[in-house]
Amino acid sequence: MDQAPSLPVSSDRLSSTERLLLLIPIISAAVFGLFPYILTGTFASLAGFSGHDRYIYRLLGAATFGYAVALAGGFMDSTWPAVRLLVIANLTFGLGLIYVCARAILAGNPSALVYLVLVLALISVAISAYLLYNHRTPAAPPDVAQWVLIITGIATVLALIFGLAPLLASGTFGRLFGYRVTDVPIFRAAGAATLGYGVMGIFQLMSRNWREFRWPTVMAVVFNGMAFVASAYSIYRSAENSYADPIGLPVLVGLASLTVAIASLLALQRNGK
Repeated sequence: MDQAPSLPVSSDRLSSTERLLLLIPIISAAVFGLFPYILTGTFASLAGFSGHDRYIYRLLGAATFGYAVALAGGFMDSTWPAVRLLVIANLTFGLGLIYVCARAILAGNPSALVYLVLVLALISVAISAYLLYNHRTPAAPPDVAQWVLIITGIATVLALIFGLAPLLASGTFGRLFGYRVTDVPIFRAAGAATLGYGVMGIFQLMSRNWREFRWPTVMAVVFNGMAFVASAYSIYRSAENSYADPIGLPVLVGLASLTVAIASLLALQRNGK
């Protein structure tokens, strides 16, 4: 008697090939996270941008570096639940970057960096889609405390707002907070990176399982911790005419990021309980 073909069953573990593929977005996010965050002026010069609105560069770096740290943790964990939500965030970020690069190319005279980012984004999207297709494991039972879900919900709403606004309406968003918006792709890229956190947050609220929550929570700590430092630095330097960034957005982001970072650290310490 012929047996019906069985559906593919995905392993809970990442294969060696899958772990090697993850190194590409990890390294890319580390480089394009730390570079604009620490060497903002140099990064802007190499990218062919004006270097105005440096606070936005640092927010882009903070958000991007969060991907690198969390994916590296998932790489070491080597299980699919540890990276599933990170891969969804990475897919969102990559698609957003493709949009950003396409807009920059259509606007004319893009720098070589735009094409490099486009290639890396296409590769990252392909890797994320491959991993999501390869692994279709059943959802684990929810075990995350209600207060963690509330904090995650608030952070998710903020990430969606501050992701979509600069991604889709960078000029309006930037001028609303007093920025020059001369480097539009940076605003859009920062929005794309932040949007990844928002989409990931939606899936966190759907999952409610700590195995899937852990590394996204680490990712939130890194992003929000670095964003708070960048906000405090921007406010401190705002008194200098040579670095006269508006302080409205740094104050707003600083307060929100400090709150989310502390709550996320507490969630990690309590293992989501």
